[in-house]
Amino acid sequence: MWYRRRCVSLALVVALAACKGETKNTNYSTTNTFTSNPTVGGAGFIYRLNTPTTLTAPWPVSVVSGDLNNDGILDLMVANRFPSNNVSVLLGQAAGSFGAAQDFSVSGNNPREVILADFNKDAKLDVAVAIRDSQKVAVFLGNGNGVLATPTSVTVGTSPHALASGDLDLDGNPDLVVTNSDSNNITVLLGVGNGTFNAGTNYTVGTKPESVILEDLNRDGKPDVIAANETTSNLSILMNNGNGTLAAAQSVTVSNSPESLATGDFDRDGKTDLAVTSQASNNITVLLGDGTGSFPRTQTYPAGIGAYGVQAVDLNRDGILDLAVSFNGANEVGLYFGQGDGTFTAARTYSVGTNPQILTVGDYNRDGWPDIITANEGSQNLSLLLGKP
Repeated sequence: MWYRRRCVSLALVVALAACKGETKNTNYSTTNTFTSNPTVGGAGFIYRLNTPTTLTAPWPVSVVSGDLNNDGILDLMVANRFPSNNVSVLLGQAAGSFGAAQDFSVSGNNPREVILADFNKDAKLDVAVAIRDSQKVAVFLGNGNGVLATPTSVTVGTSPHALASGDLDLDGNPDLVVTNSDSNNITVLLGVGNGTFNAGTNYTVGTKPESVILEDLNRDGKPDVIAANETTSNLSILMNNGNGTLAAAQSVTVSNSPESLATGDFDRDGKTDLAVTSQASNNITVLLGDGTGSFPRTQTYPAGIGAYGVQAVDLNRDGILDLAVSFNGANEVGLYFGQGDGTFTAARTYSVGTNPQILTVGDYNRDGWPDIITANEGSQNLSLLLGKP
């Protein structure tokens, strides 16, 4: 199993998260898992979201959850773009509320995606954030009490945007993969295990890569790399050689302007599938994998205006993955319920703040049901939607 990233499931499960009922998001996937319970959930069972409550955040563009102070309760890490140019920690409280934001400055303008992983292997979550205008990734080591150390910087390509973490060279140390939007490549940074990284290696992908995720597509025990390229409207798939190097990218065409990726086994055949949002086409493409790294079957689902962030999670606890998607032009979140055969229902929508970007999923009030938080760039806040039966 690779090292796990955000504390919200196969796109962010932090291996360190001890919090009960949190979604598990790894650095190599975007699937979230909650315990199935057919007596209280299921395909015919209604899952709903409460009216959102608002959390203050200045110019948020990315949010992720994990237990930053080791108290068993999920916390939030938020990246705030220019003019704030910082990251914020909001410590979780037992009833699903959060404390005031603690801000930590970055060097450079326009932080973009933020992720969590234990880069120095001290059982405390650390933070990595792409700084778009500086050709850097900032790495903050966590102290285990919600406080972050002074960041160090790692050089990558031009306009870094998205990040993922996993053990690419199978040495037990978490590595980083970064998309560079304006140099049309990704940078692989192999971790040393003490919070530092070796010099990066670049791999060519499509034009303007905006998202990246790691997952074992061909079932050989090695995490492969998938990048979504906005301008060329395709995915770049780079198979892992297992020694820290990647094969040349293979291209898979998707809808116009792909933005975000989620992975999971949507048809329950034991093979990894993909979900891709398209901001320009206002849809979601689901690609069903064959276990070799190819995706012979695809289906597209209508979405709200500006389909952007996506998470795969079992929302209604029926043992089947569903999709939660932010619509940044419609100011909504859409829920697509999986049918277990790789198909999904039409979206059920809920209003959030203005221009929602990345969203994260976790059980923030610890009632056993997934909750959703969106980072709303336009209204400069976060929307917290508590899930309920």
